[in-house]
Amino acid sequence: MELSGFKLLLGFAQVIMSNAQEGDKFFSPVFVKQDFGIDRSWELNLLAKGYSLYTGIGYYKLYRQSLAWGKAWAKCDSDGAHLLILNSESEVDAVKNLVTVNTTPSAFAFIIGFHDYFVEGTYLTVKGEHLWSTGYVKWGTGQPDNWKGEHCGAMRRDGTLADVACSSDMYFICEHEL
Repeated sequence: MELSGFKLLLGFAQVIMSNAQEGDKFFSPVFVKQDFGIDRSWELNLLAKGYSLYTGIGYYKLYRQSLAWGKAWAKCDSDGAHLLILNSESEVDAVKNLVTVNTTPSAFAFIIGFHDYFVEGTYLTVKGEHLWSTGYVKWGTGQPDNWKGEHCGAMRRDGTLADVACSSDMYFICEHEL
């Protein structure tokens, strides 16, 4: 890697570090290397687009732009990411932290990457996997309820899951796994 690229990389790391919340246990700076022919430029791309690294978990971005589920999916895809798929309690804790830091309590639920659009009650992720195979399925009280034909997935502020109308414009969360 030439020196000018290294300076650019350090610039990104300094920006990230200056935006970190004091005591944020999930944050760590990222140093991208081109060692062994591995191209890690996607990391710089995500950081430039406002994604945050949660150490050992992944890169996440909460979009405070309200879109319907399909448009949110397309936006994440254009970033080189996908709508959030929750896989563990530690990931839920990281995302709840992201939500708390970046929104007000009036933002109650956020579009994430699952749906039962094809078969009622059979929830699939945006990767085509069954929701129950992801490692995290904790429905909110009374959910899923398919109220007025709700077929798309959301995460409530408390980390529980809900079904929502696919046409509802809501904030959404994108992720890129490590």
